[in-house]
Amino acid sequence: MDREQKWIEAARGGDTHCFGLLVERYERPVYRTVYRMLRDADEAREVTQEAMVRAWENLERFRGDSPFAGWLTRIAVYLALNRLREQKKFIRPEDMQQHDAVLEQSAHPGASPLHELLDKEAQRALETALSELPPDFRVPLVLRIYDDYSYEEIAEALDLPIGTVMSRLFRARARLAKRVRSLLGD
Repeated sequence: MDREQKWIEAARGGDTHCFGLLVERYERPVYRTVYRMLRDADEAREVTQEAMVRAWENLERFRGDSPFAGWLTRIAVYLALNRLREQKKFIRPEDMQQHDAVLEQSAHPGASPLHELLDKEAQRALETALSELPPDFRVPLVLRIYDDYSYEEIAEALDLPIGTVMSRLFRARARLAKRVRSLLGD
């Protein structure tokens, strides 16, 4: 049994310290995913905390047939989607600078290849275009390009058939590319 599995089993038995170790391991990646969906640091923190509380309260439901990180992220994604549906909130382009700063602050050391290749203007255009996508397209795309989820993991996290995930990703990429080209004047 690996260390994480031991923490999970201990947490199921009521060990809050071991659950705290799981929170420490996954809080930042979950926050980054939620932030990319909601585009609001305060809301992302709230949703991340709520996801951790829900995970603690429902730990006995975690079957262990998939990674704990995926199960936890799925909880957070559902909560973030509900928040989006309730508020119909999308980031305004003028908020992009703050958005970029928060992402930079929460990122792991070393920028992603995508981030390194794009200059500031292109990165801003990409983020603007991404924020304009409807949640049905934005969420799977965020999970794929920022969190490197496989199609199967996205399907599981969003409780969608894999064909729907593939279709949404195809459409999201097409819309994103078209909008970025228009923002860059191509």
